[in-house]
Amino acid sequence: MPMQPVNILIVDDREENIIALSALLVRDDIRLFTTTSPNEGLKIAWENQISIALIDVQMPGIDGFEFVELLKSNVRTKDILVIFITAISKEPQYAIRGLGIGAVDYLYKPLDPYVTTAKIDSFIQLSRYQADIKLMNEQLQEMAIVVNNSADVICSVDAQTLTIRNINPAIEKIMGFQAHSLIGTSITNFAVGKQRTLFKAKLSEIVNDDIEWSVSEFEFNTFNNDVIWAECRVAYRNKILFLNISDITAQKNYEAQLIKSKELAELGKKAKESFLANMSHELRTPVNGIIGITSLLRQTELNEQQNKMVDLLELSSQSLSGVINDVLDISKIDAGMFKIVRTPNNLNDIINGVYGLLKFKTDENNIQLLLDIDRFRILNSLLFQFNSCRSNQQNF
Repeated sequence: MPMQPVNILIVDDREENIIALSALLVRDDIRLFTTTSPNEGLKIAWENQISIALIDVQMPGIDGFEFVELLKSNVRTKDILVIFITAISKEPQYAIRGLGIGAVDYLYKPLDPYVTTAKIDSFIQLSRYQADIKLMNEQLQEMAIVVNNSADVICSVDAQTLTIRNINPAIEKIMGFQAHSLIGTSITNFAVGKQRTLFKAKLSEIVNDDIEWSVSEFEFNTFNNDVIWAECRVAYRNKILFLNISDITAQKNYEAQLIKSKELAELGKKAKESFLANMSHELRTPVNGIIGITSLLRQTELNEQQNKMVDLLELSSQSLSGVINDVLDISKIDAGMFKIVRTPNNLNDIINGVYGLLKFKTDENNIQLLLDIDRFRILNSLLFQFNSCRSNQQNF
């Protein structure tokens, strides 16, 4: 990236002097501003970022000394590097006066081109250093504002002794300590009990292994002896540890609540599964007994009415067994292991079975229950055709 040109102002009441001096300074890294008027020179200095000013001492009206005094009295132009150009005596009192009001050097007429160029080069370099330093100071000031107003604790720690060098005011809000009282104390004093050894070991590991960046969590004591969880982000540069400490107590408490809630949910799920398993076992035993008795009854001589009652008893037992299986399927659904098994069914048998169960109950209450099976035959035929079409599409 090319460097920006340095702005140089030349003020001399004689145009030929300006032309001669400008000829020595025509180059890419210099931008020249020239004038024969001191008042115009002040305006140029005010409106442009002038780094170096070459000022003639002897000028009508405002002389060079008065011009420089005006420059130095203004905040915007006080840092300009001033070089006096003079043809008058080289006696010390003139040099002392010029240097006393802020000039950095003298050039004497007639100008030696080599000396002039060498001095201008050195002051260009000096002005660039000044500009860099000014920029760095501005950045440091901005960074200081950020650090001082940060919601997190930010501090620098000596890598050898682990003592605090600087710490921002956030320490008072987060942990209750006064920032100035912690300077020179060990950063490991923040840690609680056994955590102190772990904290020290972690910082030592960062230093010994030259780890540039690390994140870890520790429990810290506050000024009031409360305990907080702190996330420590540590950077290591030039034998200094830079720590950014955040209070994550609320986050850790929330995580603990989530873990506890998960454990309670798992206990509840296990209790439900155990209850369903026990209940289904208890229900299956008497149902199996009923199914067994029904099978034994079929082996005896039964009349038509008794056969129908045994059929209803078997159908009821099988329905109840199906309900018990459905209860067990709830656990499979929760575990994500439930599978739907497609099996053929006879709609007429299902309808007749339901009719038989309901007919038995309606007969007890002298209620007439009629069954129109033809409609159900039509519905069954339609369902069969639909399933056949879907099966053919899947095969295709």
